[in-house]
Amino acid sequence: MSRLPPAPASDDPYLAAPGAEVTAEFQQACVEFFGDVVHALGVPRSVGQIYGLLYASPQPLSFTDIAEKLDISRGSTSQGLQALKELGAVVPVGDGSREQGAGSRNGNPAAGGGQRQLFQPQLELRQLVGGLLREKVTPLVNEGPGRLKRLRELAESSPTPAGKKFAEKRLAKLDTWRRQMRLLLPLLKTILGPVRRA
Repeated sequence: MSRLPPAPASDDPYLAAPGAEVTAEFQQACVEFFGDVVHALGVPRSVGQIYGLLYASPQPLSFTDIAEKLDISRGSTSQGLQALKELGAVVPVGDGSREQGAGSRNGNPAAGGGQRQLFQPQLELRQLVGGLLREKVTPLVNEGPGRLKRLRELAESSPTPAGKKFAEKRLAKLDTWRRQMRLLLPLLKTILGPVRRA
C-alpha cells in the first residue's frame, strides 16, 4: 500500500486536517488489527480489513480504492462494505464524480450506482456497539429457545445416565446465560441511546 495523498480541506469532523498523511505501516497495522478483531468474533476478516483501511485513511475512499489497496476481489469488497453499512460502521459520502472501474458498470450497490460513492468509518462507539447488538447479538438471543430445544433432544440421547446429567447441567447454564442476556440487552441499548440505522 502506498502513501496516501494529503487530505482535502473540509469541515467534516471525520476528516483529518489538510496535508495529513499516514505511513503505509500505520495503515497496514490498522488493517491487520481490525481484521483480527472481527475474525475473533466470527466475522470474515476482510470486513475488519476494510474498516481498518477506512479508519487509517485521512480521507474517504471509494469502492475501487478499497479493493485495490487491500488487493481483494470486488465481490469481497462489496460484501464487506454491505456488512459494514448494515452494522452502521461506515458512513457513505460522495463527491458527484464518476466511479472508474467495473464496480459501477456492473451495478455494484457499494459503488454507488455509477456515482463515485466514497466511504468513511463510523467513529462513535455507540453506533458500532449498537449495530453489533442489533444485527448479531439480538437475533442469536431471540432464537435461543429453538436451539436449546434441539440441544435438549440431543442430551436425551446421551449413551449413559452420567452423560445425560452432564449435558443437562450444561444446558441449564446456557439457558441461564440466555436469560441474563435478554435482561442485559435492553439495558445496553438504553445506555447506548438511540442508534441511527445506516
